[in-house]
Amino acid sequence: MQKEYEIYVDNVAELPLDRETELEIRSLSPGKYKYEIKRVKAVLSASPKASQGDLLKLRLSLGEATSKVLGIKIVKELS
Repeated sequence: MQKEYEIYVDNVAELPLDRETELEIRSLSPGKYKYEIKRVKAVLSASPKASQGDLLKLRLSLGEATSKVLGIKIVKELS
């Protein structure tokens, strides 16, 4: 089952695709850990299905939701 996360960004075009990067994401999974913030190393993909991972929804820094959804494959959770 795919999990959903979201990230706040200033500029959607600046997100690195198809290479490992450090991100701070927020879980949208229902239950006890909804809205938990995680720092991770992950690979983002322009196509959610191509990543074979989870979904990453994008919000602008002021909280405005965008229609863009990326694929995210979490490589490692950081402390």
